[in-house]
Amino acid sequence: MRRLWAALLLAAACAPAGAVEVEPVYDLQFLGGQYFFEGGHSSLAGNLSGLAAPAVRFNERWELYPSLASSYKGTKEVVDVVGAGTVFQEQMEHRLGVKGVYKVPDTPWRVKPSVSYAAQFLKETKDESFGKGLFDYRKLDMGVEGEYVYKEPFSVRAGFSYFMTHYPNYTSLESQAALDFQGQPLARELVGDNVLDAHGQMLNLAGELPWRGLLLESGYTFMHQRFGEQRVVNEAGLLDDASRNDYLHALNAGVRYPVKFGPRLKGAASFDMAFALSHSNQNNYDAQRTRFIAGHYDYRELRFSPGARLSVGDQDWPTTFSLNASVALRSYPNRPIQDSAGTYQGDSFSQTNYMLSFTAARPVAPRFKALFNVQYGIARSNQEFEQFYSYNYSATNYLFGLSYEY
Repeated sequence: MRRLWAALLLAAACAPAGAVEVEPVYDLQFLGGQYFFEGGHSSLAGNLSGLAAPAVRFNERWELYPSLASSYKGTKEVVDVVGAGTVFQEQMEHRLGVKGVYKVPDTPWRVKPSVSYAAQFLKETKDESFGKGLFDYRKLDMGVEGEYVYKEPFSVRAGFSYFMTHYPNYTSLESQAALDFQGQPLARELVGDNVLDAHGQMLNLAGELPWRGLLLESGYTFMHQRFGEQRVVNEAGLLDDASRNDYLHALNAGVRYPVKFGPRLKGAASFDMAFALSHSNQNNYDAQRTRFIAGHYDYRELRFSPGARLSVGDQDWPTTFSLNASVALRSYPNRPIQDSAGTYQGDSFSQTNYMLSFTAARPVAPRFKALFNVQYGIARSNQEFEQFYSYNYSATNYLFGLSYEY
């Protein structure tokens, strides 16, 4: 990694000043809306986001893509109905990154080193100050990707990255009634300092293939995370010396079918499938019911996501309509369900999540678009114990506003 970045900086320094080309890219969004959860609703609030990502071309071999992205969410979104984001009232995130692209001379190969740093701030209550949240985190990510362009613009890619995640404010005492990410009483394994801090590696393989008017896509991801300060819970409810390690395997496949109805009307249909298998050596001990649950965090998930998009008007600046849906079936094979009183039953926990999203974007001025988005999600589970957290619910939100693109 150090050698790649040294080569990137050396090439940038040696490139003739007159040969440098910069193509700016900016995207700003100003949105407002409301969030509805099981009969209740939030007040009207705003969402703001911005992206600056200029493309810098030094010569035929070297390109650089720095980026700065910031966002604030005062209105929750139903982008993933697992939990419906009910714990955090407001969110803010800032991300700074840079990616280099080196085109190997006289070959279809490209090498892409990258590095990024992200900071997220989460407010659990409205009167809490940004920067003081228990689950605020910082993440450093460094990686490199190799790409083989077998037929422009189609390619196959392989990437590897190393990341570190740090929660600067997270600390908990067993005497405190702290809650975890899902709003439940803090588990034994999450009590302490730095127990959420992790570092790990990620391997990505991906590619696409045009076939009879269709575009076929597929990918595989492997991720390993090690929580150095989080000890494994044993059958007695005590902590062993071993640290927690999580492993994730994820497969995805998709198909795209573009259709052109005329010079001012185009459409596209898509269908995606994804399968994830996660394994952790961490267990759980329910002290109140003296129940030890091995493999508490293991899960499997199968997701189906159909979608459609329609573009009307000028090809470079059209009015667009998008409709997307998803069905996600997640199961925790080692986690038993509980009845409404909290008594453990024989079946394992499972949840099915449905989501429907509609987006419309219409040009209203040069580089400005009016946006409208509505999302509706439903979660259904065989878990009946919902004293601290809802497993069966519906959630809706809508957002409207303006975007600026350059």
